[in-house]
Amino acid sequence: MKKSFIENEIEEFIEYVNILFENIPYLIVHKTEKYFHSLFYLVIKMLGFKIDAEILTIKNRIDAIVKTEENIYIIEFKINQSAKVAIQQIKNKKYALKYADDKRQIHLLGINFDTNKKTIDDWILETGFRPI
Repeated sequence: MKKSFIENEIEEFIEYVNILFENIPYLIVHKTEKYFHSLFYLVIKMLGFKIDAEILTIKNRIDAIVKTEENIYIIEFKINQSAKVAIQQIKNKKYALKYADDKRQIHLLGINFDTNKKTIDDWILETGFRPI
């Protein structure tokens, strides 16, 4: 799982996350974005990556940022919507400007959680994004 994230194999990484989610008893699953956001945060943190949540900018709040030696992932979570909506929000609100002076490669990651499936059902990764 860690290797797939480091190597930017996000499809494989999401499959691993969904396997973890599939093993959570349905009686303790909460159908809120905060719940899934928290689980995703814990997975990333437990793998040893640097993740920050609810990052404030001058005008907005970014759901999550994951930083590795070579990459910055700007992540927007949605629930029962689409990853396309999440990516569009990152772009419209110009979240990447906060990292414009960072030499690492910027990636936009939109993730949608489906409350019926209780897993990630849609995601989009845009790699090599430049805010300017």
